[in-house]
Amino acid sequence: PVKHQQGTWQDAHDYVAAFLMAKVDNNAPKKVWLMGESAYLTFYHHRSKSFKYACFSELMFETLKIQALVLPSLEHLLKQPLDKRPCWQALKVYESIEST
Repeated sequence: PVKHQQGTWQDAHDYVAAFLMAKVDNNAPKKVWLMGESAYLTFYHHRSKSFKYACFSELMFETLKIQALVLPSLEHLLKQPLDKRPCWQALKVYESIEST
């Protein structure tokens, strides 16, 4: 039997950062979406910018040289359909930056 250990936010950050680093080494993505507060907090828990303030904005992973777009979770969009419009607008701007 495998023992379940409860980790910290730093453990989660380190795990996901290592996973993304491996993906970067293989495919070198330029952009990622951080969907939901938990995804945002995994990477930016030490920042003073709250999720609500960061939502629909771009951030930079300095260590990985990857742009991140902060978006609400799918669950949130289903419960708050009025947030779909700003989400799509942010995605359009975010994607158009890459194509220019």
